[in-house]
Amino acid sequence: MKTKALSFLAILLMVITLTSCQTKEEQVLGKMENLAERVEKNADNFDNEEWEAVFKEYAQLQEEATKCEFSQEQFKELGRIEAKLTATLTTERAKSYGRDFGNILNSGKDLVDGFIEGLSDAAKE
Repeated sequence: MKTKALSFLAILLMVITLTSCQTKEEQVLGKMENLAERVEKNADNFDNEEWEAVFKEYAQLQEEATKCEFSQEQFKELGRIEAKLTATLTTERAKSYGRDFGNILNSGKDLVDGFIEGLSDAAKE
């Protein structure tokens, strides 16, 4: 029993040590990648509040990135992640605007239909 507990603690300590050894640049890249994956998987289910949180987190990560000194390889990786994230954000916002526009058109159609009915009723009288 003690051996298992000690083994678990040793593994936990190694994991913590390895993750704490990441450079600031690697941490920013990891956070950016996590955000991109989270948005890609859950974008259809986000409400406005969640979208605001995503944009706020993205802005914070971009601010952190400006303080980093990326290698060429890391900078290329950052570009790939940001392109992936931007494409997902753009696609999802376009879908949202399309849904909103469709709702507006349907509301406008109902308004026009009611207006025409009102005119017809007035013409009959």
